[in-house]
Amino acid sequence: WNSAPGAMAEYMLFRRCGQKLAEVLRGEVDPLQLVFPEGSLATIEQVYADSPHYRIYNLLAQRAVANSLQSMPADRIARVLEIGGGTGGLTVHVLPRLDPARTEYTFTDITSLLVQRAEERFHEYPFVQYRSLDITADPTEQGMTAHSFDLVLASDVLHVTPDLRQT
Repeated sequence: WNSAPGAMAEYMLFRRCGQKLAEVLRGEVDPLQLVFPEGSLATIEQVYADSPHYRIYNLLAQRAVANSLQSMPADRIARVLEIGGGTGGLTVHVLPRLDPARTEYTFTDITSLLVQRAEERFHEYPFVQYRSLDITADPTEQGMTAHSFDLVLASDVLHVTPDLRQT
């Protein structure tokens, strides 16, 4: 633990899940209760935002987003869609780098609880809209306008869809 304090959240999660692995496999313990004890998102938010494994990825994505939007004409509003924003691990790194006057950011997730949590967490960014989106279904049938975003972000989410080609 002391040799890598930045990985503390990961260690806690691995320990909590590892100690109960047999019970999970036997169906005696709900694995979601281990990842989200008593409904808390605190540990998993830390893992996705700042653990050594995710931090470098998030910082590289942050830089790529900033560089991509920098080349847009100054009089144009950048429309950004985040698919499966989850706990906001990427969002927390991207939002501070965006120009509020030139950005419309849509945070989505399939889980309304995570959408609500994101709205609470990122309330200081008035240019963000929050909505549920099931990316395995047609987005236009869920109120999204086709071809209306300049940049689409999806961090560690598309691999969980049943059919990646269809998604």
